[in-house]
Amino acid sequence: MRELAVAPDGKAVAAIDTDAVLKVWNLGPAANTDVIEVAGYIGCMAFAPNGQTLAVGLPAKVKLIDVKTCAAKGELSKPEVRRAQVER
Repeated sequence: MRELAVAPDGKAVAAIDTDAVLKVWNLGPAANTDVIEVAGYIGCMAFAPNGQTLAVGLPAKVKLIDVKTCAAKGELSKPEVRRAQVER
């Protein structure tokens, strides 16, 4: 495993494998494991404070995933970075 995140409520664990596969383990009474297809390199991930959403950091965006259904909830685009021209 390359990275691991635990939900604040302790009911889910997410891991990025060395082959860039994202897995989510729901640890409640109906425990299950889901493999989530995410296109692109996953740089980081974190659970929301309520443990219901997983934010996955990709190179140009953050993808939001519903932990229970493993469905995409939305995404946030990386703001464009502009360089200021400096006169010499």
